[in-house]
Amino acid sequence: MSWIYGVLQKKGILNANFKLKEECRSLERKNFYLALDKQSYLLTSEENNIEAVIGVPIVTFNSKKIILTEKNLNSITTITPNELDGHFIHLKFENEKLKIQNDIFGLRDLYFINSKEQFIFSSRIDLLAKHLKKLSLKSANFSSLWLTNFQLSHNSILNEIQRLGPGGKILIDKNQINIHNNKFKKIGSIQNPKEIFQNLLSEFCLIQSEYDKSSLGLSGGIDSRIVLSFLLKEKDNFVCHSILNEEDKDLKVSKEICEKLNIELNLIEREKINLTDYENDILNFYQNISPVIPLTQLLDFGIFGVNYLKNYLILDGGFGGFFRGQYLKKIRLQGYEKFNLDNWQNVKKNLYAPKPKIFNKDFISILERDLDESVIRFMEKFGNLKSNEEMLEVLDLIAVHFMLSNIYNPGQTILDQKFNAFMPLAQKEVINTGMNISFKAKVDSKYFKNIIKNNNQLLSKIGLVNNNLENPYWLNYKFVMLRLLLSRKFSKKNNFERYKILYNSKEYILDLLSQKSTKENIYLNSKVNGKFAKEFFKGDLSKGYFIDWLLAFILWYRANNLG
Repeated sequence: MSWIYGVLQKKGILNANFKLKEECRSLERKNFYLALDKQSYLLTSEENNIEAVIGVPIVTFNSKKIILTEKNLNSITTITPNELDGHFIHLKFENEKLKIQNDIFGLRDLYFINSKEQFIFSSRIDLLAKHLKKLSLKSANFSSLWLTNFQLSHNSILNEIQRLGPGGKILIDKNQINIHNNKFKKIGSIQNPKEIFQNLLSEFCLIQSEYDKSSLGLSGGIDSRIVLSFLLKEKDNFVCHSILNEEDKDLKVSKEICEKLNIELNLIEREKINLTDYENDILNFYQNISPVIPLTQLLDFGIFGVNYLKNYLILDGGFGGFFRGQYLKKIRLQGYEKFNLDNWQNVKKNLYAPKPKIFNKDFISILERDLDESVIRFMEKFGNLKSNEEMLEVLDLIAVHFMLSNIYNPGQTILDQKFNAFMPLAQKEVINTGMNISFKAKVDSKYFKNIIKNNNQLLSKIGLVNNNLENPYWLNYKFVMLRLLLSRKFSKKNNFERYKILYNSKEYILDLLSQKSTKENIYLNSKVNGKFAKEFFKGDLSKGYFIDWLLAFILWYRANNLG
């Protein structure tokens, strides 16, 4: 696991009250206590100088970017937090001053409780919950998390705990506390951004780490393929992996790529597990994230393929859609005139993507009401835009500010717990340079396709997969969408294969739903949830999506000691 926990005593005698069954490292000073898991990096541990970092930090060493690891730790004499790349939380306690900050995108979360006596912080909600009598959902923030594509703020979804947010900095000196966030801003203009973008992406795709080999998560899509194209061009010590899932076209194309290019492809199987055997692992994962990852996806991230993946630096093409104009497309296509506060209801409609109705009617009503207020607050940030060009930049910044911290953060945090995982496309220099490339060049994946072709021509002769539909490599995106619509119209096939993994845990799931704590949960609709579970286990796999999210919420709720 990769986590951090600490207490700064502002008044009275230090009272950390920290007990944990897991193995960890801890340091105690007169008014400060720090605990870290063994995968975190303790840089210094002197009496008046403690420095630590968790996550996947990138440092520059001998003019090259490298991922900080135990092997190279002794070679790094100093770390300047503002110069760190990657995704991390950095802490320094020196001469009674405490400084904490995370990366500019907030891809690693820090939560805290600030009282008159203590400042308590952790990357894990459950460790803070031990200091509180109870935790409760803050519906104003939880509403957009559950009802839209992504949470529309960086605030905590819990009433009793605060969240630092992207680019966050905390400075405590003599009981004076200063907390602020430095938002990512586009730095323009960059000359020759296309050339610089490719150089940067190559540098990050080929980054050095403690592992002898990298393993790329390969699919039939374009984002993993662009990473692969750089690996093929300049690196020979890498392999690929794909999960044996319901997306059979993805697997077909992944195999075709690896066979034609003589690349080792390792297939990760979704084993027939019983959730009872993995409950502790699952709870540990949900202690580090908000409930935005359904259970079966969490199993894909952190349970299946562990024995294989732990031996490699894991690469993936996450956030590639940002460079292809794929995010917030519905809003973009409507034009800048409709993206304003007066038109907030239309914006809400385009963002609305509710997860299953597992909650009772009263709580759903509260969430729907609070979502209106959240969208209004969200739109108040942008004012009236004057052109489509201005809107494109705003939409880019929305994706960077909110999607990375609220969608990609949880997945990467789960991977942190057992693996060393890295997203080359989600680095600040890459993103900033990409924003300086014209939208016209990027849209329809034209720019990515050209890069891939220039790096490896054979990759441009193999079809691309979109939503389990294989298309010719150069097919225009409009025709891709047309084919997809026609496929959905004339094909009645529904693929619920991923939910079959839950069948082996029928007894565990029904027991979980029948427990008193679940039935008396003030947010859930226990009667409807129990009915859907019974229908699912009678063979109605269409209820799998509902059960998947229901289990995610219940297990997250339990993991973090809510209620």
